[in-house]
Amino acid sequence: MDQQTDKTSEVSLWSRIRERLEKKQRRIYEEIREYPRPIAGCDAQFNHLLEERANISQELARLNDAIESCRRGGDPLKVIDAFVRSSPYLSNERC
Repeated sequence: MDQQTDKTSEVSLWSRIRERLEKKQRRIYEEIREYPRPIAGCDAQFNHLLEERANISQELARLNDAIESCRRGGDPLKVIDAFVRSSPYLSNERC
């Protein structure tokens, strides 16, 4: 493959990963929005959703860092593979 094709494939992979993470983020936000009121301070399920909301935001920030690593010359396939394998949101899925 030529360099342009490689770059297009890399961008496509990152886009698919971002879409998966953003889909999970939307699901978490929707669950929080639809959670029955009132919420007790000790509601473990709601607190778990808040934790998931923070974690998925951190994962999206980590995604941005990985993409930037590729832009600085990192091997795209290695960076993508490492990211997917280390992500608790993607490790058991195929992109």
